Amino acid sequence: MGKCDWFNKNEQVILIEQFRHGTEEVFLEIPDGTIDEGEEPIIAAARELIEERVFAALEIIPVGNSRLNPAIQNNWIYHFLALG
Repeated sequence: MGKCDWFNKNEQVILIEQFRHGTEEVFLEIPDGTIDEGEEPIIAAARELIEERVFAALEIIPVGNSRLNPAIQNNWIYHFLALG
């Protein structure tokens, strides 16, 4: 894997600005979103990347999953690496 595989064509990591009401601040974050009913997480990842940043990846690699706050939530967060 070459150096540019981790970046867009301008060698930049793709981030989005999000306003978060809890802190009333804007944060730089990786693109994220929700999984539609019956949708596979990897399909949702590809869709959300296009919807949020108008980018399509040549390859999407699952890198794991985690729970954001298991003390009060039971949802999973799926992590993917989008290349190309």
